[in-house]
Amino acid sequence: MRHQSVQGGFGFNGPVVHRNDDASVFFRLVFESFQRAADACGGSIEHTYLIGGCAVRLCFAGPALVPSITPALAHVSADPYGCPELTVFLWDSTSSGVKMPPPPWGRDCYGPKGEIRGYNNDRFRTIVQMDSGILSFIDFETKRALYWIHDARDIPSYENGAPLLRIFNAWTMKRGFQLVHGGAVGVSNGGVLLAGRGGTGKSTTALQCLHRGFHYAGDDYVLLKVDDAPVVYSLYCTGKVHSDNLKRLGFMLPLVSNKEKINTEKALFFLHDRYPYTIRTSFPVRAIVVPCISGRPDSRLKPVSRSVGLKALAPSTLFQLPGTGGETFRFLAEFTRRVPCYLLELGSDPSPVPHLIEQALLGS
Repeated sequence: MRHQSVQGGFGFNGPVVHRNDDASVFFRLVFESFQRAADACGGSIEHTYLIGGCAVRLCFAGPALVPSITPALAHVSADPYGCPELTVFLWDSTSSGVKMPPPPWGRDCYGPKGEIRGYNNDRFRTIVQMDSGILSFIDFETKRALYWIHDARDIPSYENGAPLLRIFNAWTMKRGFQLVHGGAVGVSNGGVLLAGRGGTGKSTTALQCLHRGFHYAGDDYVLLKVDDAPVVYSLYCTGKVHSDNLKRLGFMLPLVSNKEKINTEKALFFLHDRYPYTIRTSFPVRAIVVPCISGRPDSRLKPVSRSVGLKALAPSTLFQLPGTGGETFRFLAEFTRRVPCYLLELGSDPSPVPHLIEQALLGS
């Protein structure tokens, strides 16, 4: 897979727009480029989704990006909606022949998570992913967002599994949600939030429970909301695990979508077609479960303090997602205050894990 650098994708070797052109001017220029790209590709292709119960419309300039973006959102697909809460315009330069306008910022403007200094404020969020050059650009006032990559064929696999993550993160925060690095599984009366940094067993636990008939909202990123009670909303119907964990999940092998790449990246599963009746768009959260690999044969569940849940949930969320900070930490502190927390010590035998998740739900 080829990857354009940020500089190559935006053409920093050519003329650069002066920095005093503000975000609204650049947003208009990029949107006009999308319109030209759509015209060049014979029109736009539209898909509608319900994200956290709110309608989002995706408008693609031609078909090039459709197969990279839509499979992970299949479970929240919806009929066309008259006035969506957000419209995202997606395009690439290679398939359309329409170049990205030169950016109004220099090389020194990139923040640690891709935020563009001077182009993030109450109205706009502007983020460039440094490895792929993907631009995510949202205007809260007009309820529009722009998503661009130089070549649709260069979409990274992690983007296939969690497309539009940065746009959804910025938009849902404005609506009182919090996108978190975590998973969620449950039963008819509610579920658990699986928290912890990468490699602790969240995905393996979530997929084992899914296979045993549990409701599933995600294994890597989910949306949280705290109103009268804590609730989790599903964002993606995907799963991802390190290839060395596939032996624990033999039932998932037929669903691996990137078999040729699992020596260098996580195995990626699209789950909607195989598990259409167990993937849920939302359910109440009754407990937080923090998986950890124990190294023992048996698996165990034990109650721990809510601070353990917060320490498992907050750092990886704050580290990964642009725009997070004190407000996000306070949200997560309030969320963890509302529910009990358990440590799930994962042994070499995975079979008891779904039963232990049920114990956590009964204990809550």
